[in-house]
Amino acid sequence: MIFFCKQQRAFTLVEVLLIVAVFLIILAGAFTVLNSRVFEDDIDAKAREVADIVSRAQNYSRSGYMGDVWGIKVLSQSDDCSSDGDCLILFKGNFYDDRDSAFDRQLNFGERNSGVYLADNQEREFYFTFGSGWLSSGEEEDIALESNFGLKKSVRVLPSGLAYVFTCGQSKAYDSQGQAYNTVEIADNCWLAENLNSGQMLESAISNPSDNDILEKWCYGNSEANCDIYGGLYSWDELMAYGTGEGARGICPAGWHLPTSAQWAALAGLYALPGNELAIGGQSGFNLLLAGQRNTSGGGAFADNGSKAFFWTSSQYDGSQAVYYYNENDANFNSANLDKSYGLSVRCLKDY
Repeated sequence: MIFFCKQQRAFTLVEVLLIVAVFLIILAGAFTVLNSRVFEDDIDAKAREVADIVSRAQNYSRSGYMGDVWGIKVLSQSDDCSSDGDCLILFKGNFYDDRDSAFDRQLNFGERNSGVYLADNQEREFYFTFGSGWLSSGEEEDIALESNFGLKKSVRVLPSGLAYVFTCGQSKAYDSQGQAYNTVEIADNCWLAENLNSGQMLESAISNPSDNDILEKWCYGNSEANCDIYGGLYSWDELMAYGTGEGARGICPAGWHLPTSAQWAALAGLYALPGNELAIGGQSGFNLLLAGQRNTSGGGAFADNGSKAFFWTSSQYDGSQAVYYYNENDANFNSANLDKSYGLSVRCLKDY
């Protein structure tokens, strides 16, 4: 009887190296995911610490603890910080320079571009009113954090004194009148997902806003209901709060600014068919609205609601014109220049 033995084939060197390479790729991917999770947890934890120390200042002021108001000082690499990086200081009193430093409580951050740190240009102070705990300024505060891992997070402090960690796409933005706006994260930038609707409605399309400390808007068809749906229409000077600085906050909520022409171009450049993808139902979540415009025809008239969208940028073309972006209910999203007296829609972009 003859037996045939089936021999097992040994792996070649090339096959062994291939298996090892695949294993290393899988291992590296798992390590990257784990590291990303750790880094995200780092900035989330720091944001919660910020919200906590701000909430303590608010609670101390509201309860009248130690018979005084309490505030927060935001410092960037100051000698007052006990670390080499940025810090927040909880202080007793309504002015940091007049405080009793014996009551200070400090929250430290890593050095700039190392670990978690405060975003640029944030040095300031604010305090909460005695007995109510509301922000004394009545203006919302925003404390933005960054990390050397490329992650960003912010803590919002509402005029009521409530502090919470802001997460783009989940948290809402609030204007000076307390109106809430949905947000959307697109390519690491946070945009309002609705048109701004702050301000007082002008009487008609032939009425003009003025630099009178009252935020004024047109509502399409002189209807507040249309403002509720489409947002307000603003002249360029009004939305810029009568400044001219590109990228200014203007009439945006605290911690937000009016996007520049370059920032609008970068948004449109993300999509092959930006008009489609930025529209309601598009993959971006931007929810572009065909809100129309207020033009200067006959001293002032409304046009194009339901067929065109127009958005101001904070970029001037010259003394009388500024850059805007528009969509004509199609796949395109283009820019042009327009007289600043026209009324167009406004979207805001988060500072971080």
